[in-house]
Amino acid sequence: MELSRRKLLMSGAGATSLVAIAGCTSTDNEGTNGEGDHGDHGDGDEESEDGFTPIDRSIEGLSDVQETEEIYLEDGDTYTLNAEVVRHDPGVGNEIAMYAYNGQLPGPTLRVPQGSEIDIEFVNELPYETTVHWHGLRLDVENDGVPDMTQDPIKPGDTFEYTLKFPDEGAFWYHPHLREDLQQNLGLRGAIIVEGPREEGREWPREEILFLSDLKIADDDVYPFWEEATNHAMMGRFGNHMLTNGVSEWVTEADPGERIRLHLLNVANARPFQVTAEGAEHMELIGLDGGFLPEPTTLSEVLLSPSERATVDIVMPEAGDVRLVHTSPHGENELGLVESTDADVVDTLNVPMEPHERAEEDLSEAIARSDEPVDITWELDIDMDHELHEMMGMGDMDHDDMDGMDHGEGPPPIEWEDDMEDMNEMSTNELVTHIIRDQETGGENMEINPSFEHGRFARIKIVNLPDSEHPMQHPIHLHGVHFLVDTIDGEPNPHPSWKDTVHVSAGSEVVITVPMSNPGTWLAHCHISEHLEADMKAAFTVEEP
Repeated sequence: MELSRRKLLMSGAGATSLVAIAGCTSTDNEGTNGEGDHGDHGDGDEESEDGFTPIDRSIEGLSDVQETEEIYLEDGDTYTLNAEVVRHDPGVGNEIAMYAYNGQLPGPTLRVPQGSEIDIEFVNELPYETTVHWHGLRLDVENDGVPDMTQDPIKPGDTFEYTLKFPDEGAFWYHPHLREDLQQNLGLRGAIIVEGPREEGREWPREEILFLSDLKIADDDVYPFWEEATNHAMMGRFGNHMLTNGVSEWVTEADPGERIRLHLLNVANARPFQVTAEGAEHMELIGLDGGFLPEPTTLSEVLLSPSERATVDIVMPEAGDVRLVHTSPHGENELGLVESTDADVVDTLNVPMEPHERAEEDLSEAIARSDEPVDITWELDIDMDHELHEMMGMGDMDHDDMDGMDHGEGPPPIEWEDDMEDMNEMSTNELVTHIIRDQETGGENMEINPSFEHGRFARIKIVNLPDSEHPMQHPIHLHGVHFLVDTIDGEPNPHPSWKDTVHVSAGSEVVITVPMSNPGTWLAHCHISEHLEADMKAAFTVEEP
């Protein structure tokens, strides 16, 4: 059988050949350098022998990255945002080419009042087409930033005007929606804080915004991205260097007894983060994604899949620092440090309860619908080409055999690391298709487009099949609307809030309740970037009122 130029040399080449083709070797999970030669950063002109072209990694002539600015915008304001290539050392010991909004990594934080409307003049100064998606905002569909669905891709040098609306208070973010596996991973992300009514004179906890991400580093640069295809399509690109706000050592200070509000955003391509605050007097969950909980909840850790957010308050101890740590079965990784000052112990602020009271009232109707029947059921699955089966030693098995594979006691609910690194590196979006399937019709991915009456509540069940060819977790994101996660594996959700992304563990099922409040045809997709590039997306339509 003859393979296309965009398919890897599956007939006996092996994973080490793929690494040699790319011009470097991979690294282990602790960030130890491999033995390849990637020091010239490449110029993107040479094709590998299988036809793939590494992206340009030159840093010549690039500007230095800038610190993140906080921009206060009012109703009717216009703000200019660009995307460009900069040079930055994310903690690997040398500068590499990264992508940034307005030269900043993370991009500017936009702070706006709830109910306002602003215009964004976006300029694309990247060498690639791009768009901007305003993640979690319930705005007009033509401003949603989905290429070839709500707008044409923005070509290098071109400008596009977005009009943003902010009906909901909470923490949101913006990022590209074209080759997210490349552009978002290399730094294109920024926060939006939408402030609800705040009682005049009331003291508010100091807020810190923390973007949690990782990079896969090989020698002194990122493991190669290719122009023609997305690699790591099976599991997603897990990094070996964990970053907070684009650096490997994030530090801030706080007084003993001080309450600090942390907005945690998982912007990694594939990695789930489980965050603990070691040394804190306690940690309280305030909100998830774009919503507040009806009441704060004390907890020891918070799990975030890619694109999920959590707002947590930590209270500093009377003595000692607080370490923010990612914990998993593979061990611990420090994400940041809150150092205690030498000040006297301060009086700890109470939690401002007004947003929680508003959330309790706003969520009440959705919560009351927990006994209503499900409208549609989506299954999450994967299809791998025969060439990939051969590399996995399963070349004689057909798809019916794959569907019936025995996973023993069931797949692990969460894949914390890339445990099949060689195979994952080989898998491209031409060899792997990730699937959202309508259980009733059998339609898959963009064949799916159910229509819902404006103003109604829809109930959607999402089932992550445990017997797929490679079961793993999927964070499913819905554009244009927010929703309540009602049940998880049949049990009531203990942390109700408005969300826009739901983590669905392997073998699990969730039911979400969606107010169909925003007219338009919207995207639903997995937010593991490589899964999106491998077609894991569907549409749904909210009819005009």
